[in-house]
Amino acid sequence: MQNQKKLIEEPESHLEKSETQTSVKRKRIVIIAVALFFLGDLLCFAWVMRPESTKVASPAIAPFSEAQAAAFQTDWGTHLNIPEEMQNSLEMRFALIPPGTFTMGAGPNEKAVKSREQPQHEVSLSKPYYLCVHEVSLKNFREFVKDTNYQIDPRRDAAGVSQANLSAGNWVEDPLHPWEKVGFEQNEAHPVVNVTWFDAMAFCRWLSEKENRTYRLPYEAEWEFACRAGTETVFNTGNSLWFYGPMENHSDQTVNPGLIVHMQDASPWKDGYANTSPVGTFPQNHFGLFDTHGNVREWCMDWCDEEYYSHSPKVDPKGPQTGASRVLRGGCWGSNEYYCRSGRRMERAPGSRNVRNGFRILCEIDPESDFGEYEYSPTLHRDPRWWYESRIGEEVE
Repeated sequence: MQNQKKLIEEPESHLEKSETQTSVKRKRIVIIAVALFFLGDLLCFAWVMRPESTKVASPAIAPFSEAQAAAFQTDWGTHLNIPEEMQNSLEMRFALIPPGTFTMGAGPNEKAVKSREQPQHEVSLSKPYYLCVHEVSLKNFREFVKDTNYQIDPRRDAAGVSQANLSAGNWVEDPLHPWEKVGFEQNEAHPVVNVTWFDAMAFCRWLSEKENRTYRLPYEAEWEFACRAGTETVFNTGNSLWFYGPMENHSDQTVNPGLIVHMQDASPWKDGYANTSPVGTFPQNHFGLFDTHGNVREWCMDWCDEEYYSHSPKVDPKGPQTGASRVLRGGCWGSNEYYCRSGRRMERAPGSRNVRNGFRILCEIDPESDFGEYEYSPTLHRDPRWWYESRIGEEVE
């Protein structure tokens, strides 16, 4: 009887033990599942809250669209934890330009191409930078002059000033007309003109010291990359500046006919501005920059070498180390369309003044960046007759 009872109890004990083991396994599974759930949440939270500087940002390799240009700016702003557009103490606005690769120079089929604009070659810019969305205005430059009591250096300006005599409809050399009296009406929103390369660099040095960050002129590779903004056409608007209407302030039916040579090539439109227009009047490009093809030609950092494109570095080219003239980029209010091309480049003595020349400034993101070369190079022609003679027969566009 006792043996029978033992036989009956043993299966029940075995069953209870089995059920207990199953229950423990289930609890373990639940605990593991809950732990994995919370671990997943923790990993997701860590990914979202990771430092901004670790987020991926790719170089902007041309060609790219307007939407892609904006995306590159956003990605690099996020990556560096800086705004896509910043404003300085003068209320000048700057667009973030990403590093990237593009084809620099003019194509073989572009009109009025010069040998100094060729051959086309691939260039890569390794660092992002801020570029002012507008050309430096009369208001901006006046603040600099007022704050520093800046005076024109007669050693740099002995050759005089290129001045438009609108009543006679021609160009005259007049040393009595600096940036304040340019021969046509301007307000504070118009770009400053009649400034030398040295004037532009003095403005940059003043602003750098004022804000404790580095402002300078752009190198021409930086300028052209920003101007093209992902496009590979003749202009950043396509292959025309006026097909659908005025896209930039360049020579049209409003400009004084006596001040340009090829009036037959002027735009058929009237944009309402015979000379300079307020900065930002015309449409912006894909990076948010205005007036890259018109209004005024812009001084760049580089010395100019007519054959530089045939041997320039592929990464971050900065022009030759010495020279006699500096590079100017972009078209102006008196330029015909084909003198406003993205690949168009000119050269002028750094001490020359012209009512078609102004400048745009760059702000370095890296606080350790150098200001850049400022003093005269030993190879610079100091004799003002050289500059005057070099202007004889110069193209007036």
